[in-house]
Amino acid sequence: MTRPIPQEVQGSVKALFNQGCSLRAIQKISPDLSVSVLSRYRKKFLGHSKHAKPGRRSKITTQNMNYIERNLRNGNLDGPRGVQYYLAYMGV
Repeated sequence: MTRPIPQEVQGSVKALFNQGCSLRAIQKISPDLSVSVLSRYRKKFLGHSKHAKPGRRSKITTQNMNYIERNLRNGNLDGPRGVQYYLAYMGV
């Protein structure tokens, strides 16, 4: 059985969760706590909290995706090479 963390640390972690800090941000503040411990305390303190969406965030916005699709269909972008040039121009 693991030892519980001290009450003052629990209070500070609870305050950070109430402010909306992420697990990684709290772990940077107190590196002696693992993500699994913080996750367990988040469930204990805030049972109703939302979880982050899994997976990688897209670097291309929906608006840019629609633009690329539309211009590929219309022939304005020259296939994959044109898409690559456009994305490089956008800085993606």
